Amino acid sequence: MSEPKSLLIEIGCEELPIRTIDELARAFAEGVMNGLAQRGIPFQSGTRAFCTPRRLAVHVPAVGDSQPEQHSEALGPYVNAALDA
Repeated sequence: MSEPKSLLIEIGCEELPIRTIDELARAFAEGVMNGLAQRGIPFQSGTRAFCTPRRLAVHVPAVGDSQPEQHSEALGPYVNAALDA
């Protein structure tokens, strides 16, 4: 795996209520960190959230460039449902 990279995610939106933007920015940052953790993607703590009435942004100082390899098995439909006479 190569060296971790910095990650910046920014969302442009309609005018957000001033009273809620700090809470929305925190929730956005938590969502990004939870998503990375659920997928097993390594990231460095020190994530920062930024906000304005028309923008929400999250900066993660170091993120791995890939998630660990995963194996999954998906079963198809029952034979009697997949094939007709």
